[in-house]
Amino acid sequence: MNNRIVFFSKTFSNRLHYVIQLVLTDTLGLDVFFTSDPTIFINTTLPKINYNNEPISDVEFFIKSSHLLFEKKIEKQAFDANSWDSLDGLAKIFILVTRYEEYTADPSVLDAHGRFPAKASLNFELNFLRQPVVNQWIMNLKKELNEKYPSLEMTTPQYLFQPTYDIDQAWAFKNKGWLRNFGGFFKALLSLKWNETVERFLVVISYKNDPEHTFEYLEKLHKTHNLNPIFFWLLGDYSTYDKNIDWQNKNFQRLIRKIAAQYRVGIHPSYQSNSDFGALKNEIHRLETIVKDNAPPQYLGFKTTKISRQHYLKLTFPETYRNLIAAGISEDYTMGYADDIGFRAGIATPYFWYDLEQEQATNLKIHPFAFMEVTIKDYLRLSPEEALVQVRPLIEATKEVGGTLITLWHNSTLTDSKATDETGSNWAGWRRVYESILELAK
Repeated sequence: MNNRIVFFSKTFSNRLHYVIQLVLTDTLGLDVFFTSDPTIFINTTLPKINYNNEPISDVEFFIKSSHLLFEKKIEKQAFDANSWDSLDGLAKIFILVTRYEEYTADPSVLDAHGRFPAKASLNFELNFLRQPVVNQWIMNLKKELNEKYPSLEMTTPQYLFQPTYDIDQAWAFKNKGWLRNFGGFFKALLSLKWNETVERFLVVISYKNDPEHTFEYLEKLHKTHNLNPIFFWLLGDYSTYDKNIDWQNKNFQRLIRKIAAQYRVGIHPSYQSNSDFGALKNEIHRLETIVKDNAPPQYLGFKTTKISRQHYLKLTFPETYRNLIAAGISEDYTMGYADDIGFRAGIATPYFWYDLEQEQATNLKIHPFAFMEVTIKDYLRLSPEEALVQVRPLIEATKEVGGTLITLWHNSTLTDSKATDETGSNWAGWRRVYESILELAK
């Protein structure tokens, strides 16, 4: 048994090297020898792949190449079923994981927050948004290589479950200061939201627990299911879309330190930081300041913040990722849609980002998530019962390809309360949904 394979192409490019690294090395664990010499390729006794216009030997694995991986420019392309099918599998993988189409998207398709929507995507149009097609193609390639070269040793990806939480605001009413609570109290009163008015008053005077402070409930879930979640903290300055607790609040800081002593923590860059690099750097520094000298030995690596997920899932190519890299972030968990569930990049495993404009691979590792509870309830308008029906196939599909299932939840949606939150959502019954998902995802 051996894991060496020869890969032939008349010419090589950064794009081709990148996708081969992703498919053959990172996923299948193969040691790849590259050559443009037909004589070497023909004479080798090792398993071999010919990426070319035509076969050149009798015992090769042939992939008919398309032009895209040899280009050095970004062209706006409208793929339909026929043009998509004309591409080879490696080119398809490259288009999806690099988010090629988002570089050329017409601004008119973007939503109110400047985000590229699922319904404008190739995945949605060709009806494979809810399938990890990249992983499926790689598994098919592995099967075909095994059939041709039974002695070729390849790795089998192992399924993992990674729950994550975005902490937009750790409390609904407490620790917001008297001014914000005073304004919120009269806003609810004028809107005739009697339940919220009474609840806010009872919470502020400490007669009742804050409904969105669900961390004790989460801790019980994590222990029951033996989970190691990741918490992303919003520490930006207060603004229209960043209504978090003041990062200098001592109770808030104690909570972050308590969580950081048990689990991985990362930054949740604010809405405004997507267009303000200075704000991004300040927010990362705030998290580092809070957790400094408080994380236990197993999480010392997270004293310097290395992981992130964008607030509102604001992701603009290539600016967002370049800013994260420049700010010292090495892993990002934003890759997913707000308006639909599924696999934005067609892949259910972590991979390194390729900067299409600079035509080079980077060291920024992307962790795609499969679904977010706000998407399920507020965008797709599914009931708790319908939610489980919709997410179950995504969970099973991820397991089948040995992917990493990443879920996105918020502490504020696990209130199990009939009262509406600031967005008007009622989250009664959604604890049960999350608990069921944890059972399915294990």
